[in-house]
Amino acid sequence: MDLNQVYRIKQPVVLHPFGDQVYVIPVREKLADMTSILGLNATAARIWHSLEIGETPEQIINEFIREYETPAIEIRHEVVHFLSEIKDYLENDTQSGRFPD
Repeated sequence: MDLNQVYRIKQPVVLHPFGDQVYVIPVREKLADMTSILGLNATAARIWHSLEIGETPEQIINEFIREYETPAIEIRHEVVHFLSEIKDYLENDTQSGRFPD
């Protein structure tokens, strides 16, 4: 995964906050796919939102490094790990044909 690439969410989803989680509910053929719900904690939801607004993984990592006292290598590892978990939701702009805003 290229950490300097802009990634987009490639499929329609609905984000539903509930308690301390945000649930990602895929939409297929105009219906919610309740069998594929993904629960995000606050940090994961922030990464998701940052991707939606066009930030690169590297930008997200650098923001977390500035904000938290966690070692940079650990932050990088955790962000990359999360991105690998949601890779089926992502496409880069060269795949989508869209350009960053």
